[in-house]
Amino acid sequence: MNNTKLDKMQLLFLLDLYGGLLTDNQRKMLSLFYEKDFSLSEIAVESGVSRQAVHDAINKGEAMLINTETKLGINSRMRQINQKATKLINETQNNEKFILSLKEIVSLTEG
Repeated sequence: MNNTKLDKMQLLFLLDLYGGLLTDNQRKMLSLFYEKDFSLSEIAVESGVSRQAVHDAINKGEAMLINTETKLGINSRMRQINQKATKLINETQNNEKFILSLKEIVSLTEG
């Protein structure tokens, strides 16, 4: 994962996965922006700061999430595990116990 803009769902997942590494302020602003669909102006009023401060905090928070994923790769590995387990489920339709185990693995990686 490189330092390019990600779609909303990818950022929400990274926020859920690595949000604890952000400052409280960054986490709150990213949450309001991505989870609650607040505008920058609405977040600024809610937080008592300028719109530019909100913009900067969101950009820094996004960069931190992306850089953390680039270094740790947890999200990427979870997606790979999910894809491989799903492939095994599709290839082994006749062994129900095995399929149930794989479905449990898939559910663990889907959040």
